[in-house]
Amino acid sequence: QAHRATVRVVEDSEVLKVPKDEFFKALKKNSELKTYLEDQIAHIAYRNFTRFLKSGSDQVPGEAMQELFASLKREEIGKGTTVVERGQLGERFYLIGGGQLEAVPESGDTKTLNAGDFFGDEALLCGEPQAFTIHSQTNCVLFYLENSDFYKFIGLIPALKPALEMGRVLHTER
Repeated sequence: QAHRATVRVVEDSEVLKVPKDEFFKALKKNSELKTYLEDQIAHIAYRNFTRFLKSGSDQVPGEAMQELFASLKREEIGKGTTVVERGQLGERFYLIGGGQLEAVPESGDTKTLNAGDFFGDEALLCGEPQAFTIHSQTNCVLFYLENSDFYKFIGLIPALKPALEMGRVLHTER
């Protein structure tokens, strides 16, 4: 299996190479290590999402982002779990903290979603049913806002709606 990333060193560093099977054995034996690494991946997703929000023409205030992130709830799902069913009304906004999901529209042209991507916003903003069935291809960590919290933040942060529309990975023809 190919590597998922290229790492470039920007300063003197020491690298410890651990065989894959040994790494997974260590994770099984030490749940604190596993939790720590999952949290680091989640922080990467948060950081990417924060950079995305700050890159828009209208800046999202730091205090508002802190409140937004504090309101996100964490959910772990297993491989093969259906998160959203095409045709359902939108109930949540999701930010992917880790793992990989597949989005399947009616056309069948699938799209892969990764850490830092988000979904569910379009159905909530448009008040129309979900246009995609989304299920996990791997074990995943998702962060979500219930629809009432999502609408609260759309009202509190005027730059949020255009930022979400600009950065949306899944687009539907409405």
